[in-house]
Amino acid sequence: MKAVKSKNSVQDAYDQILGNIIHLNLKPGEVVTENSLAEKFNLGRTPVREALKRLEVEGLIVTEGRTKKVYYLSAKDIEDIFNLKIIMESQVASWAAKKASDDQLNKLANVMLGMKALGEDKIQETDHEAYLSKWLDLDNQFHELLFEMADNQKILPIIKNLNIQWHRLKVGISAIEGRIGKAIQEHCKIGNAILERNEAAASSEMTTHLESLKVMILRIMQMFG
Repeated sequence: MKAVKSKNSVQDAYDQILGNIIHLNLKPGEVVTENSLAEKFNLGRTPVREALKRLEVEGLIVTEGRTKKVYYLSAKDIEDIFNLKIIMESQVASWAAKKASDDQLNKLANVMLGMKALGEDKIQETDHEAYLSKWLDLDNQFHELLFEMADNQKILPIIKNLNIQWHRLKVGISAIEGRIGKAIQEHCKIGNAILERNEAAASSEMTTHLESLKVMILRIMQMFG
């Protein structure tokens, strides 16, 4: 029983620290210590220590000398991450078009309907936070479904690790006026190619989507230093 409790405590510590990195409550370049995080999140030092080790392996925490910091993404990091994502996720889209079952295609069509409905939803004018939350949920459903269709379990953890490294930028990018509407169009183009079982088009549209996102992120990084 003690081992299970310890394991769960480490997962809790990891989830809390990761969530705060992603949502920028722990900012890039911020110094973190076992003591400060344990006190901040009401956790034990041991699970915090183990969580920090895991986050360091994933590239979100770095050690400089004896100091641990939240990793600061450079333009080169974004280039590297997205170049890998483009290679792998364009192939995932192609596999999805080839391998998807009829039931999976129906699920994809429903997710796309949800995206289109969100694009027309007036909630964006009254409660942007709720609008953003709905979009991030639909976006997650879309990509998880593509991985399910592609049926390649080896590639999934690699892309998940890449996504963890840049996800803290995702919320900010999505919040930019007009970005969600553009993203909906891009996702629907990918989805339509998959529904038509057009492997080449699915791969091409995924590449276009990720290239567009990469360019936007790099422009923003350049603009704000």
